[in-house]
Amino acid sequence: MRKCIIDLTFAYRDLDLLIRGTDRNTESGLNKIEEQLYQAKKQLKEHLTIH
Repeated sequence: MRKCIIDLTFAYRDLDLLIRGTDRNTESGLNKIEEQLYQAKKQLKEHLTIH
């Protein structure tokens, strides 16, 4: 469980940096942000289901 929390923390940090960066101003950047959000939501659901 601790590793999962650490992984989610780093994923959130990476996503936060991406959103704050210039990538949010491009179509490909927005697609990447959407994909990151989807993956984070999926991982969180899986984590909550397991624990």
